[in-house]
Amino acid sequence: MRKKSIFFRTLSAVMAVFMLLGCIGASAAEPQEHTDKEYDMLPVIYVSGFGATTLAAFEEDGSYEPVFPPAIDGILDYLGDNIFEIFAGLFDTIFFGNTDRLAQALAPMIIDIVDDIALNPDGTSKRADVAPIVSGAENTSLKAFKDNDMLAYVPYTGSEFLDMECVGEIVGDDKVFNFTYDWRFSHIDNSEIFREYVMDVLELTGADKVNVYAISQGALIIGAYLYNHAEDGFLNNIVFDTPALEGTDLVTGVFGIDNISVDTSPLGPLLAQILHTEMDLSGIISIIPTDFLNLAFDYGRRDLILPDMMIYGTAFWDMLPTSELEELKAYWLDPVESADVIAKTDALHYGFMSNIRATFDKAEANGAKITIKSGYGIPMIVGGYENSDGIVNLKYSCGATSAPLGKKFDDSYIQQNTGVYAVSPDRTIDLSTAYYPERTWIIKNNVHGQAEWDSRSFDFLMTQLMTEGVEDAYSSYEFPQFMVSMAPNDKITFCFTSTNSSYLAYDGEGYFIGKAKITNISKEDTLYIKDISSDYSNLMFANGGKAVKLAPGESIELEIPKAPGEANVSEMTFATITLTYKTGLLKKSQTADFGITMISESEYPGVTK
Repeated sequence: MRKKSIFFRTLSAVMAVFMLLGCIGASAAEPQEHTDKEYDMLPVIYVSGFGATTLAAFEEDGSYEPVFPPAIDGILDYLGDNIFEIFAGLFDTIFFGNTDRLAQALAPMIIDIVDDIALNPDGTSKRADVAPIVSGAENTSLKAFKDNDMLAYVPYTGSEFLDMECVGEIVGDDKVFNFTYDWRFSHIDNSEIFREYVMDVLELTGADKVNVYAISQGALIIGAYLYNHAEDGFLNNIVFDTPALEGTDLVTGVFGIDNISVDTSPLGPLLAQILHTEMDLSGIISIIPTDFLNLAFDYGRRDLILPDMMIYGTAFWDMLPTSELEELKAYWLDPVESADVIAKTDALHYGFMSNIRATFDKAEANGAKITIKSGYGIPMIVGGYENSDGIVNLKYSCGATSAPLGKKFDDSYIQQNTGVYAVSPDRTIDLSTAYYPERTWIIKNNVHGQAEWDSRSFDFLMTQLMTEGVEDAYSSYEFPQFMVSMAPNDKITFCFTSTNSSYLAYDGEGYFIGKAKITNISKEDTLYIKDISSDYSNLMFANGGKAVKLAPGESIELEIPKAPGEANVSEMTFATITLTYKTGLLKKSQTADFGITMISESEYPGVTK
């Protein structure tokens, strides 16, 4: 039993670290080409997500050794030195259910990784010599990273978020910066460091303002900064990409008292987008025994990850939803030993996180323009079946209300807050409850932080970060408030030309406006559209019964005929469009469903054509 326990601890350490950090080993992607827009030339500061900044152990002479993420060379060396035992252990585990040998092979490596970043009960690092591998504005511009041969340590500028090199091509490498920080520590403390960092950037560049891009955990640093220092007026465009503005149930699951439930279904699309591949990885992921996975995760998070790494990290408590805070603090933290951790996380939860709208109002009153972009339509890896981007619940990312994942609001549902119509066309999301609904855009099937692999997400974020941007969520035809991912592994999209979304507008006489548009968003596969159908009898498509061939990137627009002898619609109606298509070498038949809302042109809050 003891050896099996070691295995559970080892395996769960691997899972907890790499799943919680959102697959930190993602390789950098090729820079995207930027479109011909009128860009402003302000400096740009990136604030990365959880685990992105490399932490290193420093010697007195200034030399250092990266400790987390662990050096790939070190991992490969360890795996190479122990390859026979690892494969033998995998063989025993898969074919005989005997985990002992694999545990013995992996345990030393995992324990070393966790020990390097362990924390004391007061939230300080057990190793005083561990800090961000590079810091300070003068050392963290793209130019400095290049000049000092440290591009490998630029935090997550590949598949996680917009590439610094793309922005550098526009404003210059000496005006693009990446704020590095110790992601274990208080967001309020880090926000004070960020404030000094911004002032240093302004001094270095001679600018009076900066544009800021913050992703995931990084949004809490910017939120804490704005809560205390919005009056500085230093920030111009602020873009929050899949932010954890009110935490995430991923942390609830890890800190939770009850047994955990790991959902492997989001891992396929998450890994596909990180790796920039159209390959369906769900079959590979599905071979992982879920019951075994849950048991392993539970053993390790309680025995290894929580006590030695996470339980005293203020940042982890900061990312816990406020509704879960008091119960879990009482369960895990000693009020004397961890008084500093408790005080700092309370300051964030009952400060910024309880006053998000007021904080953003204050920021905009002081010259900032805020953009929130969230993803939905994907189950949480850990934390139940709520609508999310795989890592952060939609309700904590932007404050929206959603139907249970896989279901929609019933036909009698009325949005919770008055104002512009704010229910998504697929009837799953109510944005009227959002923190900042007029400055919030959400993208269905957009996986947490994977902007570069989704061309529309990329274009939207670049527009909002580097130009005057879209005035609000209702003023752009190109970027409507509710969008669908254009990631190539999703293969196909459907929208209406009247709204560039899944809202179908109709005129005052009840006739539909515009056409239906189908686009092959794959970069590799030709699609053969066999059929397009609707479960609403008055919505038909000209030539919809004929097969259509679409090469990668091609679209087709279909006329929407008038209903025989009558208007198409007399009141708002909801329907599902089903596309049947074939693709790939085997020409396997597939279907894709798109929920739509038929809405009067006068009631639609966005731009129609």
